[in-house]
Amino acid sequence: MRLPRRSLRAPLGAALVLAAGGLAPDPARAQEMRFEGRIEASTRAAVSSGRDGKVVEILFHGGEAVSAGDPLLRLGDEFQALDLAIATAEATAAKARARLAAAEAKRMEELGRRDVASISRIDAARAGAEVAAAEASRAEAAESAARLRLERSVLRAPISGRIGRPLVELGAFVEAAEGPPLAEIVALDPVIVAYEVPYDERLATLKAAGEDDLDAIYPRMSLIVRAAGGALVAGPLRPGYTEATVDPDTGMVTVRATLPNPRELFRPGMRVQVASTLDPTPGGTPDGTPGRTPDEAPAGTPDEAPAGTQDGEATR
Repeated sequence: MRLPRRSLRAPLGAALVLAAGGLAPDPARAQEMRFEGRIEASTRAAVSSGRDGKVVEILFHGGEAVSAGDPLLRLGDEFQALDLAIATAEATAAKARARLAAAEAKRMEELGRRDVASISRIDAARAGAEVAAAEASRAEAAESAARLRLERSVLRAPISGRIGRPLVELGAFVEAAEGPPLAEIVALDPVIVAYEVPYDERLATLKAAGEDDLDAIYPRMSLIVRAAGGALVAGPLRPGYTEATVDPDTGMVTVRATLPNPRELFRPGMRVQVASTLDPTPGGTPDGTPGRTPDEAPAGTPDEAPAGTQDGEATR
């Protein structure tokens, strides 16, 4: 007996769904999407000179961890040291004259109360004390400026991070105005995870989530970052922000997230895989639990979760 054609359509439709990758997604379950990403530095800073001078000492080789304020290079400071010595001597003399003038003004006021000194002499003494005090203040400011010029002979790290190789040689003359950077420091904790998402797809996700603002879905998203074939794992993270513009050639928009990196194993330029999961329930998290502090799981590191795990549990 020949079956009606209508009865064949349902099995055929089901077969197409299976061939396309399995059963239709369950809207009650979090769906995972995977993207190719990269690691970027969160902060970079150039080391530059605040004055002209000759490099007389380089205090780093490149690759070291430095902290903000660490000395990196020293410029010749013979003239700056002499300027400071002169300014200090002038400030000392000016403060001594100010003390004498203040004492004289006080003496004149006492004589005036005894009717021994005239008003004009008292006024002149007061004015002299004020002038001497102003000159002492100016001398102190000049001393501070000279000290600052001397301190600028030592170039210090503007931020904490890893410093690159020196970009200047010993004995070179550097200029403050238009000179090239003398070194670069890259902050490695935290770093930035950047990945591209089709913007049309992101809008579809927004609609499916029942939201009308991209920022509103970020608390419902969880990111797991993998590198080196899964030997290095971090997460869960939350997306930080989406770039304001869409690439007109690819239709992609860049999303960035902050990744704590205390052991500095993630380095700028690394290629990573980003697994993004959106919780279908507003106000929830993809795994139904509060987000955990991101951590890394490098292979073979003692006292740490093994590769492919987070907090001692298998990463799914």
